[in-house]
Amino acid sequence: MSIFDLQGLKIDARGCGGNTSQIDNFTLKQGIVAAQFTHHGEGDFKLKLAARRQRSFIGKAGRFTKITGSGDWNIADANGPIKAYAVMRVHQKGDRKISPGEYHIAAEAQAEWSCRIIQPDMGQALAALTEANIGGDGEGGGPSYILGPYTSGGRPIVAEIRHYGIGGFNACAYSLDGTHQCAIYREQGQFYVQDVHTEIRQGKEYLLFVDSPDGWSITFSEGY
Repeated sequence: MSIFDLQGLKIDARGCGGNTSQIDNFTLKQGIVAAQFTHHGEGDFKLKLAARRQRSFIGKAGRFTKITGSGDWNIADANGPIKAYAVMRVHQKGDRKISPGEYHIAAEAQAEWSCRIIQPDMGQALAALTEANIGGDGEGGGPSYILGPYTSGGRPIVAEIRHYGIGGFNACAYSLDGTHQCAIYREQGQFYVQDVHTEIRQGKEYLLFVDSPDGWSITFSEGY
């Protein structure tokens, strides 16, 4: 099952280049937000989730514009054809996040593009992390993967990771409630590592984000 088959807020957008495209505002709550996007031609492609900015007005502190969200999420800034995924945390506090609020999709492209945004609901975990067969073959049409959601158990989680290519590998975990994001492992080239102590917390649902153009596998177990 794909993350984009799960229940939750879903926003679909597409365009054919030429102008900046803007999709009507929608509201993100605390949690995570995932994007699946494609660009089918040559040229630059920029895609972002932009916080809604309401009209300016004058107050005692001077003129200012009310922003319902906090910051923009620059999903993609690429050149040429691309098919990829991305994840961002939606939370009021901490680094590497945007805040709950109203947002819209904005894109600049010279060719056809599409994007699907989802904010999945809780309680849809596919399996326990320690029971899941997790991996990628590097032939899925893009370098990135979103997998899950999976549940963590009652003990700390360790990982065994194999990477079969010469490119870069980067794996992260995002809790569906938006409270936690952690790096799992990052390395360049072919490798095999055991007993990687993760910061995955107990009793939570997680999405995994893995960025690698080559084949890889991760096996999770309870340990330390």
